[in-house]
Amino acid sequence: MKDDKKFRYVEKRLYNYLSDLEKLREFQSRLEYLQGSGSVHAQGYDAICASGGLYSDPVSEYYSQLDWAERAVRKMLRRLEPISRLIEDLNNPDALDLTSNDYHMTILEKFYFQKIPMTELLRLTHWSRTAFYARRYDLVNRAREYMRL
Repeated sequence: MKDDKKFRYVEKRLYNYLSDLEKLREFQSRLEYLQGSGSVHAQGYDAICASGGLYSDPVSEYYSQLDWAERAVRKMLRRLEPISRLIEDLNNPDALDLTSNDYHMTILEKFYFQKIPMTELLRLTHWSRTAFYARRYDLVNRAREYMRL
C-alpha cells in the first residue's frame, strides 16, 4: 500500500512535468519583471491609504512579491530537477542499456507527456499489455529513485 502511494505520486509528477515547466517559466518571467522594475527605491516611503484604512508601503509590497516569486521558482526547480535528470540520462547515448532507455523514453513522451491512451500507445508500438506495464513500472521506479523516495 505504501509503495502504491509512492508509485501514484511519481506518476502524477511525470504527468504534470510539462505543465510544471510552464508554471516555472511563468514564475521566472514574473521574477524577471519584478527584478527589472527594481527602481522602487526611488518611489520613497509615501504611505498610500489602501482599502480598510490601512496603510501600505510600496517598497515592502515589492519585496514581498519578489520574495514570493523567488521561492516559487526555487520550489518548481526542486520539483522538476529529478525528472529533468532522468530525461537527460534516458537521452544519454553513452548509457549501458540503450534499448531500455528507448522504451522508457517512448513511454515518458507518449504516455505521460502527450497523454496518449494506453490502447493507442500499444497499437503504435506493437507492445503487449504486459510488456507495457512492466516497462512503465520500471520507468516509474527509476524516476522514484531520482526523486529519492
